[in-house]
Amino acid sequence: MAYSAPHALEPTNLSDFLFDSTNAAVCVVDGAFRIREVNQAFCRGFSVDANLVADVPLGNAMGCCHSVEENRNCGDASFCGGCELWRALEKTRGTNRGEPVRTFIARRFYVNGRCERKRLRVHAQGFDQNGEELIAVMLDDVTELESGRELIAELAELDPLTGIHTRRTLDTAGEIMFQNALRGNLTIAVAVFSLIGIDRLADESGSGAKDRIIAATARALAANTRKSDLLARFGNDAFALVMHGAKPGAIDEVIAKLRAAVETGAYADSYRSGRVALSVGIAERLEATLGAMLRRAEGNLPNNGAD
Repeated sequence: MAYSAPHALEPTNLSDFLFDSTNAAVCVVDGAFRIREVNQAFCRGFSVDANLVADVPLGNAMGCCHSVEENRNCGDASFCGGCELWRALEKTRGTNRGEPVRTFIARRFYVNGRCERKRLRVHAQGFDQNGEELIAVMLDDVTELESGRELIAELAELDPLTGIHTRRTLDTAGEIMFQNALRGNLTIAVAVFSLIGIDRLADESGSGAKDRIIAATARALAANTRKSDLLARFGNDAFALVMHGAKPGAIDEVIAKLRAAVETGAYADSYRSGRVALSVGIAERLEATLGAMLRRAEGNLPNNGAD
């Protein structure tokens, strides 16, 4: 159930669903950026009582360090002029009414009297309710995810032939992404790529040709993969991709883009001649372990095991 202070959205099943079916903190603020409504995730994330933050400036309700330490209202503290959250809210008004505004903030917040550093993705959008201009704000806590990315960078080990991550990095850093998915902090999909026919090509042209095509394939995949995703060499002539934030079916578009990049790359003649083919297997459903998802993707490879 959505909390109201007073109820800013019409009390429909849809508004309740939108508010409380998400892990993100959601609130509605008025033109002065004061709280009109918050959801359960907001109360949990910032450890507040919905009734006690009614008509409270957003930054104060969140426990923003600048407001707390200066004992001033959000908007009046010394840092507010440079606050990305404040700027995002400002952008939703006037000529930009109804246009979504997205930004990212990283700062300290006081939660239960303890100072915590949070990293938040912000999505703000203005709307009209009974003639009043309001702003819906979604605050997605990506603190753990961003920390995981930093750890991934520290753990990263690169394959000397391809220059992409190794299987060891996949097992360690990929597990961080998988655990975040289990906790509901993000969604993931897994793809495994295999080069079919490359051994036959090596027999015809020598082992150097095999290494060149493996390296060229890796470069094409890496150049068209987001930095937030994890691409690794999965085997001798196989690769694995752990894609975060994947909506159902979205990975199909990614695979089409990657396949086109590979097959029009430096060694495109080998693909067009039919001597080498890029085979792809996908797993989108969350399994018990990352290894299980990789095995499912591998099992979904067309011509699995063929050369």
